[in-house]
Amino acid sequence: MHLFNPSHIPICHSGGVTRLQKNEFHQFSSGIFEKKGTAEKVELYAAIKQAMTQSIDQVLFNFSHWTWMAPIQLTVGNILRVSVPAPIGHAVFAVSMPTAIIGNMDKGEHCFPSLFLIDENNVLIGTTAHQVDNNPIGKTFDTTINIFCYESEGAPGWRKVLYSSLSNLSQGNANTAVLLLATAVELYADYLFAKDLEQKGVAQTEVEHRVSEVRLWRPKVARVTNILEVLLPGFDKSAFAEALGEFMEKVRNPRNAYVHRHSKDLTKAEAHEAFYAAFELLWKYDQLDSILDP
Repeated sequence: MHLFNPSHIPICHSGGVTRLQKNEFHQFSSGIFEKKGTAEKVELYAAIKQAMTQSIDQVLFNFSHWTWMAPIQLTVGNILRVSVPAPIGHAVFAVSMPTAIIGNMDKGEHCFPSLFLIDENNVLIGTTAHQVDNNPIGKTFDTTINIFCYESEGAPGWRKVLYSSLSNLSQGNANTAVLLLATAVELYADYLFAKDLEQKGVAQTEVEHRVSEVRLWRPKVARVTNILEVLLPGFDKSAFAEALGEFMEKVRNPRNAYVHRHSKDLTKAEAHEAFYAAFELLWKYDQLDSILDP
């Protein structure tokens, strides 16, 4: 189960990002996809990393394993229930929709759709309106939403925490998103260390002891970095150290300030930067995870 296994491959250009279905490509080599009928090749790592810079929606796309674009009709004052036809074993973690729909203000054509609830694979969307003399209750608007899903069946705890952080990111809860992101990466480091010990035949009680005896982030990440050096071909330790520094600056430090010093709230832009900063670690950890699969 790969973390980065998007259903669409992002192609960045001057106008933004175009996402092409993966079935429009064939896998040329590990991590390299060639567009069918052309010689155009795309490196998935570089494509995802570049697309991550564009917007929070692009972050959600890149962590998704299945996405669905749905035309919907909203009614002001009502809650719309959307049943998502997600593949078996997938769960909705985020919904992207217009922040406002504006038409003729005098006629009450200014409403605000918002995510009310995600209940398994059912999405509930409520719609309120800007107060105007002409009461817009009952007025309908057509729009489109994007639904983001991940492979949830059998997902370990760290992955569930990560997608909870992405869900919070999508809803603008920047503080919670970064807090959970930092927690997810720390849990992932413990998960990989335990997996390596298990592959070496270490008894489960000893695995649990060795994982739990280290509580600080730096030694946790150091022991996984040592495994990466041994098992991941072409691993660049100095480049990874730079990525770790970026992760500390954009994720760990804001998380610690929020938890321990109750500093100012993080902005959406800072949360977006945090997920971009975490990408390098998560990409390498995902590669190691695949190597450690029995």
